[in-house]
Amino acid sequence: MEIENASPTTEAAWVQEETETQTDDRTVIIRRVGTPEDMEENSTLLQRLPVEEWPMDSAGEDAAHAAESVDKLQEGVSQQTEDLLATQETQKSEVQEVRPPRRKHTGWVVELVEVRAFIGLSRLVRVTAWGRAAKQRLKRKCQAPEQAPEQSKNFNVGFRKELKEPVTLPCGHSYCRTCIEGCWNRDEETTGVCSCPQCREDFTPRPTLRKNNMLAEVVEKLMNTGGRQSSSASADVVDHAAGPADVACDFCAGTRRRKALVSCLTCLASYCETHLQPHDTVPTWKRHTLVPATSKLQDRMCSGHGKLMEVYCRTDQRCICLLCTVDEHKGHDTVSAAAERTDKQKHLVVSQQNVQQKIGKRKKELKDLKQVIMTLKSSAQAAVDASDKIFSEMMVSMERRSSEVQELIRAQERTALAQTEGLLRQLEEEVALLERRHAEMEELSSTEDTIHFIQSFQSLSSSSGPPELPRIAVRPVHPYFTDVTDAVSGLKGHLNDILRKTWPEISARVSAVDVFHPPEPQTRNDFLQYSCPLSLDLNTVCSYMSLSNENREVTAGLQAPEPYPDHPERFTDICQVLCTEGLSDRYYLEVQWSGIKVSIAVSYNDIDRKGIKAGFGSNDKSWMVQYSGEGCVFKHNNVETIVPGPFSARVGVYLDHKAGTVSFYSVSDKMFLIHKVQTKFTQPLYPGICLRYVGDKAEVCKTW
Repeated sequence: MEIENASPTTEAAWVQEETETQTDDRTVIIRRVGTPEDMEENSTLLQRLPVEEWPMDSAGEDAAHAAESVDKLQEGVSQQTEDLLATQETQKSEVQEVRPPRRKHTGWVVELVEVRAFIGLSRLVRVTAWGRAAKQRLKRKCQAPEQAPEQSKNFNVGFRKELKEPVTLPCGHSYCRTCIEGCWNRDEETTGVCSCPQCREDFTPRPTLRKNNMLAEVVEKLMNTGGRQSSSASADVVDHAAGPADVACDFCAGTRRRKALVSCLTCLASYCETHLQPHDTVPTWKRHTLVPATSKLQDRMCSGHGKLMEVYCRTDQRCICLLCTVDEHKGHDTVSAAAERTDKQKHLVVSQQNVQQKIGKRKKELKDLKQVIMTLKSSAQAAVDASDKIFSEMMVSMERRSSEVQELIRAQERTALAQTEGLLRQLEEEVALLERRHAEMEELSSTEDTIHFIQSFQSLSSSSGPPELPRIAVRPVHPYFTDVTDAVSGLKGHLNDILRKTWPEISARVSAVDVFHPPEPQTRNDFLQYSCPLSLDLNTVCSYMSLSNENREVTAGLQAPEPYPDHPERFTDICQVLCTEGLSDRYYLEVQWSGIKVSIAVSYNDIDRKGIKAGFGSNDKSWMVQYSGEGCVFKHNNVETIVPGPFSARVGVYLDHKAGTVSFYSVSDKMFLIHKVQTKFTQPLYPGICLRYVGDKAEVCKTW
């Protein structure tokens, strides 16, 4: 800041802002010098640095270009100070001026002088040696090279903020090794003599430099302690204003208020470090409750009475003030907010322990999931590679067989062509001879010479002619390799049948790979979530059973078989039927039955259709529960297991194909587990029903 009379004024190139303040007898202009970044944020840092180390575009550099204006401003400051001191005597106001001792600091900034203002002036700061030092620096920079050697003799070493590998010269002065060696190297090139940059003592010959270990340790300790404190203090000076996310001090004036450090619950205000001092010094304010700065102080006030909320009403589960306890909350269960905090703190500790336990479990699950992901990726890639290799080998085999078939066809073609072409040549030769003989006969018959005719005829008759070939029986012309094509087509059909039969198993095994296994259903509503439409297959039902009710109900005991069309999947010897849909995931169905002996089962589709082994439970491809008047029996692979009750007329079947479980339940008001199977399914499962006696009936319930 700088002060001068309103007129006349000299504009300086580095003046950034100016304001006017009217006093009793003059107008005082307050000017801000330097850029806002230099003066407001970096002023403290610039004061601590030599002028030589100021940034090139700093306020000091600009001040150097306005050196004459600075001198005039200093004179104006001195005159203004004298006038203020004279006015102080008459007005009896306190004005303090702190003047630093006059010390010679070459290139260093002298402390700024703070003058306590009087009447309209709140703070006066004058520039003393700043402009003068900057002007000297500019003067040195502008010197010609031929004028520099004598002066540069005093400034030939660039000093660091801290010593790096300090060494001590014979004269006692210490420098960085790299700095002093660089200086001596330049001296040897110019003067040929090495000297101390400070005392200018010459050293001949050039001394050997040794590290000053004690000084190095001191520097290291200072850097580890004082350096951090210095940098943090500088940062505090620069970063003192409240940001958008900070709480501003309620007592700071102006637009740029300082950041509040604490909030007082008694005063209901927030304070910065400066305005907090009364809370540390005044005995009455020391008893106030201070908390970290918060912007929600008004939330602590009672909206009805405007008092601080210090009581907790357990009846209404809310915080209230003391006046509320004798007003609308009179007679309620109330405690102090601190007591309620203590009580809730205990619950919070328990909750924290529970959360900590959950965190531990979840971290373990997280670790397991990461391992699962790695294993899943590696195993999937291995399966893809193996499948690709297998199919590639199959394709290579098919291509090899295709080449062999083609070679067989070509070989047979060559053999047949050679035989046919041989006969063709013989026939052509025989035809040619016969044609010549015929021509001779024609010529002889047309001759008029009787003697010649008789003699020539005798010779023609005595000649045997060409040997006669056996009769050639040629098949009717048609594609001769059609049978081969039919055979290859048959092979294709067999391969397609194999793929069609094995594909469900492959698909089921792929679908069985499951990383997440949801929990088992517990209630009937949980089971019903896995229901989906089902119907009985008309192509599998036995002829002595009839379907009805949208093919969901089956009845046994017909006197004559139903005229169902023939089908290879129809059961012929046992009254049983499969559903149309195959199941390879989670599924639940219910069957309502009545009669003497009824069986509910799940089975693979490739179960036998004829004979005793075709019955549910009589093979390793079906699992059955049979109900009768004698009780309940579970049967698999022709092994029976007696199952205890209770039983009901409705049976629930729950299938978890991936988990390899099938469970049979007795369904009434509650669900009771009858039997559970744990195995590994390799194919989709088809629900099935078997009826043993006339009049037995079962229906797939419509639960979807």
